Amino acid sequence: MKPSILIVGAGAAGLMTAYELSRKGFPVTVVEASGRIGGRIHTIYNASFGQPVELGAEFVHGKLPLTLGLLKEASIDYKPVQGEFYRVKQGKWIEEEALEGWRVIEKKMNALEKDLPLEDFFSQYFNEPQYQSLRQFITGFAEGFELADTHRVSTKIVWEDWIKNEEEEYRIKGGYGKLIEYLEKICRENGVNFHNNFQVQKVTWKQNSVLLTAIDGRALQADKLVLAVPLSVLQSNDPKDAISFDPPLLQANKAFSWIGWGKVIKFIFKFRENLGGKRNTGFILSDEQIPTWWLQSPGDTTLLTGWFGGPKAETMLSVSEEELKEKALLSLANIFEKNIQTLKELLQAWEIVHWGKVENIEGGYSYDTTESAYAKKFLQTPVEETIYFAGEAIYTGPSGGTVEAALESGKKAADLLSEPGFTRLEDYQN
Repeated sequence: MKPSILIVGAGAAGLMTAYELSRKGFPVTVVEASGRIGGRIHTIYNASFGQPVELGAEFVHGKLPLTLGLLKEASIDYKPVQGEFYRVKQGKWIEEEALEGWRVIEKKMNALEKDLPLEDFFSQYFNEPQYQSLRQFITGFAEGFELADTHRVSTKIVWEDWIKNEEEEYRIKGGYGKLIEYLEKICRENGVNFHNNFQVQKVTWKQNSVLLTAIDGRALQADKLVLAVPLSVLQSNDPKDAISFDPPLLQANKAFSWIGWGKVIKFIFKFRENLGGKRNTGFILSDEQIPTWWLQSPGDTTLLTGWFGGPKAETMLSVSEEELKEKALLSLANIFEKNIQTLKELLQAWEIVHWGKVENIEGGYSYDTTESAYAKKFLQTPVEETIYFAGEAIYTGPSGGTVEAALESGKKAADLLSEPGFTRLEDYQN
């Protein structure tokens, strides 16, 4: 008889784990703290925007085998992202250009043997004034793309991601929500039980026995447990959203702390007319307060998505939605040389999500520190063949911080559960 399995978290990783296990005949129950399936994938269908828009994950970053394979299986189409990359400095539009010192830093990055935090790398090798613009640009990438604290983030990972950022990207027609709907549909057809608004407060466990207790007193029991929750939940010390373990997972708690977790704010603004000219614009990186914007199709500046991530986003946790809206509109006014009052009159629809404020998520995605490799090796090993971890934060591979990472991690957890022979967590001491 196959063991019963509880999965905590109905995001991409949890759904993928359930999808794989249920196809193999395992009895699976998924619990989710919110009333919605999908986690950090959240496609909304608001007619005022004229098309589905993504409040969370939006891009398929390259030809990713698992994501694209699932889309093909579900008969969901996707299309390449198009348009040129522009930098806007003090109102001037500049096509992407090489910065002074780029070849020097590229050579040093490629030759780096011992990894170190990005800020330490700059201090050791590029502390001279002539590299200031280059440092600022790479720091902006690390904070904006990685959502990272440069005093913690791995230099090697920043560089690897910079190179990968040149790969072709895709958008899913109809949004990532279509993929979530497909995974949920298959899971339900395979007998998976879902419990929404089930916020786990305590996990009581011993080998091959797990009891989940929700904050409202509900309880569920099974033989095995997969924790597919955001890293923020596993790192939390706040009694209202932390999960306590009896007995405690002391070594795992230390491993959680070795992985970085970033905050991000996403802005979606729909205007009644085009703001820009006829440039073949796809992405805009500016020196405004909300610096990064992208278009859904080249040159169409009626629908713009803004992105503000990293430590600076964390400083805006107490800023109201109206204040964030004002900052974003002012940034767009300066980028497109428009009067802010004109933009307010042209604004047709808008959504702002500060993911750092979203309960039981509290951030965007993880980033790698110089200690993350050890932590992930540790967390990819089941605890007493009973507790397993899944999620983009413990993924190891070339697609960190993505939906692909979450899906791959969920598949790996399912493979570990369905294959005989396990390695004990205690075997990893380094």
